[in-house]
Amino acid sequence: MFIDEGFGSLDPEALENAIRTLAEMTGKDRTIGIITHVSELQERISQQIQVKKGHAGSNITIVEA
Repeated sequence: MFIDEGFGSLDPEALENAIRTLAEMTGKDRTIGIITHVSELQERISQQIQVKKGHAGSNITIVEA
């Protein structure tokens, strides 16, 4: 499942609830992708595929914290 943005408009309590729910949904046979620009959310996601725009095209970095 992929979820696109929307987290930037959440208050801190709603953001925490959303993160907890996503963490509970992830596991066994499920993968959840989140497309976000919200730094608070990015800091809480341990496995990331970061896509950044470059002069010659996009660059992809895989991050595992």
